[in-house]
Amino acid sequence: MHEATFRSLERFNIRYDIAIDQEDFNSGRQSIKFFKLGPLVEIPSTEFENSFGRSATRLAEHEVGQLRLQDQTVSHMLGPETPWFNLLLAKRVRAYFQEEGNPPDSLNEVARFLLMHLPQKDVKNTDELAKLSVEQRDEYHQLKILRILYLNEISAGHKKELSIGYADMAIAFISEIERAEKLAKGGNIIYELVALFNAGRGHQHAQQAQQALVWLDQVIAGKNNMLDWVEWLDEHPNMYISEDHGYGKISETDLALWVEYIFIPAN
Repeated sequence: MHEATFRSLERFNIRYDIAIDQEDFNSGRQSIKFFKLGPLVEIPSTEFENSFGRSATRLAEHEVGQLRLQDQTVSHMLGPETPWFNLLLAKRVRAYFQEEGNPPDSLNEVARFLLMHLPQKDVKNTDELAKLSVEQRDEYHQLKILRILYLNEISAGHKKELSIGYADMAIAFISEIERAEKLAKGGNIIYELVALFNAGRGHQHAQQAQQALVWLDQVIAGKNNMLDWVEWLDEHPNMYISEDHGYGKISETDLALWVEYIFIPAN
């Protein structure tokens, strides 16, 4: 997938998460619409939701052929040939269930669906990476990011121990990447902040305030304002690359997005 397309989907994914947290459930500011296999015939959200009622037991048998993503900057049709399809389909269903008050076992089924499609764990060392073509290297880096996004999505859909457990899996995977690629520990993949936040929130839901603070402090440590964020990202240039500003640069728009996504909720 082209770098610019991948980054636009990353941003959409973040904005959709923010909308869910603000209880704006697919109301139009960010929307994901369903289309059937074959001709572009839209499936009304109510029809899709009613097909499995108050559980997601049929999610794995869905008949959605394409998704249309729409927000202020993106209008994109997405087919099942990319891992983004299953991730954003599951996220749309999570938004529906949260709006319905999370019926029993519904989010567990969403988690099972994501685990069924979880991008394969594939960690390459520096020697193996050097043998790849540019296209292969880009695909590898995108798939490892997507694996982390899947684990973070599963964690976000749970509470207490399960949320903590899947956040731990994301953090452990990032640590494995750092060892294989001989990177300094921490500060290499910005989605680690999401996993740390999810772990902290999981401990909050389990009424483990002290443990929650340990995780959340890792998210906000040394970042008291926008200038601190800019300085921190300058020190960690691999954390988020914006194709609009070149290697190691993050746009003001992207920075503001991450502050809204993680920094404000973690405080």
